[in-house]
Amino acid sequence: ALLTPGDVVLFSGANAHMALSVSVSLSLTAYESFVNFHPRSVAAFLESGTERQYRECRARARMVEEVKEEVVEAILDLKADLDNGRVSDPLLLAHAPPALQALQRDAFIAGRLKEAARLADAAGEHGGENDGGAPEQQQGRPRKAARLQDASPLGQSAQPADPRGER
Repeated sequence: ALLTPGDVVLFSGANAHMALSVSVSLSLTAYESFVNFHPRSVAAFLESGTERQYRECRARARMVEEVKEEVVEAILDLKADLDNGRVSDPLLLAHAPPALQALQRDAFIAGRLKEAARLADAAGEHGGENDGGAPEQQQGRPRKAARLQDASPLGQSAQPADPRGER
């Protein structure tokens, strides 16, 4: 895409893309992998790193697995919110379940979700979901791998601040 100052662009993180800003002023670009709940976006994401992607744009297997580990965390969080009635947006309520089902058809994601369920069950047998036990668990499920948190020199503070002062 060719951009001019003030333009905003959104690409699916599952597909190769590039943006070029042409101007005499300073340009600022940020990149974040983003997959929405549209079935085509979920399908494109699940093809990441496979033979279906153009070879020169294919992500390395370990990179795809790291992103999928974060997707598993997001799935667990969203499922908990759905199960506990913390989601009231009708569009999210309509589109999240089919997207979650599609994501769970991925062998890697399904395996990690099964492992999280096993750990949650084990934590429940030992005094509840969050009994102050092992640091690698949080609320009865595996915490994001330390290597993902340590990859940012700012740690968790690298997350964008919510304008309302919330995270």
